[in-house]
Amino acid sequence: MDSTWKPYLKSPEDNWTEITDPAERKRAQNRLSQRARRMALDYVTGSSLSGRKSTEDGVAGSANECSSLSANTGSDLCVFANSSSSNIFQGGLSDPTTDTQYIIMQSSSTWSAFICIANILNLACLQHDVPCVGISIPAAGFNILAPIESLPSALAPTLQQQLVPHKPYVDMVPWPLVRDRILKSTTAINEEEFVNDMAGLKAWASTPWNPMAWEVGPTFARKWWFLIDDGIINTTNFWRSQRGLWMQFFPGKATFTENNIASLIGKVFIVTGGNAGIGLELVKVLYSKGGTVYMAGRSTTSITTEITAIKSAYQESRGQLKGLNIDLSDLTTIQLCVSAFLTQESRLDVLWNNAGVSRATGTTVQGYEPQMGTNCVGPHLLTKLLLPILIRTANISPPASVRIIWTSSGIIDITNIPGGLSLTDLVPGNFPTDIPTVYSSSKAGNWLLASEFHKRLTKFGIVSVTQSPGTLKTKGWDKVSRLECATMWPFMHEPIMGAYTELWCGLSEDVRLEDGGKYAIPWGRWHPSPRKDILESLKSRDEGGTGLAAEFYDWCEQQTKQYTGNGD
Repeated sequence: MDSTWKPYLKSPEDNWTEITDPAERKRAQNRLSQRARRMALDYVTGSSLSGRKSTEDGVAGSANECSSLSANTGSDLCVFANSSSSNIFQGGLSDPTTDTQYIIMQSSSTWSAFICIANILNLACLQHDVPCVGISIPAAGFNILAPIESLPSALAPTLQQQLVPHKPYVDMVPWPLVRDRILKSTTAINEEEFVNDMAGLKAWASTPWNPMAWEVGPTFARKWWFLIDDGIINTTNFWRSQRGLWMQFFPGKATFTENNIASLIGKVFIVTGGNAGIGLELVKVLYSKGGTVYMAGRSTTSITTEITAIKSAYQESRGQLKGLNIDLSDLTTIQLCVSAFLTQESRLDVLWNNAGVSRATGTTVQGYEPQMGTNCVGPHLLTKLLLPILIRTANISPPASVRIIWTSSGIIDITNIPGGLSLTDLVPGNFPTDIPTVYSSSKAGNWLLASEFHKRLTKFGIVSVTQSPGTLKTKGWDKVSRLECATMWPFMHEPIMGAYTELWCGLSEDVRLEDGGKYAIPWGRWHPSPRKDILESLKSRDEGGTGLAAEFYDWCEQQTKQYTGNGD
C-alpha cells in the first residue's frame, strides 16, 4: 500500500490491497478516504489536533495553523480567490493511480491552500504583517520559522532554499523540485507573472501540504513548463479524471432545456423506456413541443396510462403520442416493434436508446447476462433494424440532425474492468456475479456501440453518441439497500434533469457531426477526461487502439443476425 494511506490505518482490515472481493475492497477504500478527510478537516479547522505529534507523513504544528485566513494577509492574496478549474490541461501523460480512486474530493480555494501552507511553515511574513505572496518585500533569505523536523517532508526546505535568498512565495510552492528549479532559474522568471499564474493551481482533498493534492492549470503548464516534471503532470491528469466524475455528481445548472427547443412539428422520435423515469420526462418535453413521439416499453397498460395523462396535461400540443410494445430482453419482440413503427411512419429523426436495467438477475429470454442482453444486445438489434429509415431521413435533413442516442452511466468512471468490458465474460457460464461490474460493463458497451455505429453512419450525416443522464431519483434505486440510497441521496436529482442531458444530445445544435462517438455527461456537455483505456478500446488496432469496440460490435451482430428478418 502507498505510504500516503498508512497514517489512516487502524487495523489489518483497512489494508484494501490485500482484499480480493470488489465490494469489500471498495468499502475499505471508502473507510480510509473518509478517515483521511476527517483528519484533514480536523487539522484545517484546528478541532482535534491539540498536542498531536508529527509523523513522517503527517502534518505538524499548532492546532490553529490552518484554522483561518488572517485579516492581515494583504490584498495580494485576492488574486487567488478567483482561481478556476474550468480550463483543462491537454498535454502530458495520463496515468492516474488507483490508490486514490475512492478519495472524497474536497476542493480548497487556491488562496486558502497557500495560506494553510504559510501557517504550517510559520513564514516570517506572517509575523511582520506583510503579504506572503507579495513580491515587493525584500529577499529575506530563510523565511521558515517552524522547526524543520516538524514539517511534512514535501514542505521541508531543500538545500537550495536554505542557501539561496528568496521571497516567501517560493516556500509556499508545494513541490520541492519546483522550488529548487525556481531558485536555479531566477534570471528566467518574472516573479510578478509567476505569482499571478500561481492562481492557475488547484488544491484538492484538503491536504495542500501533499504535492499529490495539486493540479496545475493550462496557463501555468504552458508558461512554466521548464519547472514541472512528469510526476506533476500525472497528478494533474489524475485530478482531471476525478473532476469529470465530480462534475457528474454536481453538474450545476442545466443550460439546454425545453425553453431552448423550437417547434418539433413534423419530427418523429422513438424513446425506449418512455413510459417511466427519465424517458417519461423526455417524452413529455418532445410531445409538448409538437413532436410525433413513440413511447416504447414492455407494459402496454403503463404506456396507455401515461399517454392519457400526458395528453391531458398538454392539451395545446399539436404533436402525436403513440405506443410501441417492446421487450429488449427478448429479441423476438424487436422485429415486431419495428414493423409496427414502419407501418405508421416514413421518417425517424432521433432514436433514444434510453431503456435499460441495472440489477436484473437470471438471464434474458435468449440466455444472455441480463444487463448485457437488455442494455446492449437488444438496443443493437433495434438500432440495426431502424437504420434504413434513419438513413432515408438523413438524406432529406440537415447534416447531424438525425441522431442515435445511447445511454451509459457515470458508474463506468467508478468501477469497470480494463477496456470497459471483457468478451470472455459474455460467454454463458462466464457471466460475472458482481452486479456493479456487469452493469458497468453493459454501460461501457453502450459507449462502444455508439462509437461503432457512428463510424458506419457518419457518411450519411448521422450522429451516434452516448451519454450519462446523471444520478437521478428513479425506480432503478428500488432494489438498492436503504443505506446505499441514503449515501447517494445528496447526489440525486429529479428525472427531468436526466431528460435535459438526453435532450442536449438529441437536439442541441452544439452537437456536431464530428462529435459522433463521444460521451456526454449531465446536463449536456462532453466528458472532460474520459477513461484512457476505454478511448483505446474505441480505436482500431490500425489507429493504435485495442479494437475492442469493433469486436464487441461484431459479437452483437452475430448474436442478433437471426432476428433481423433477412439474415443479414
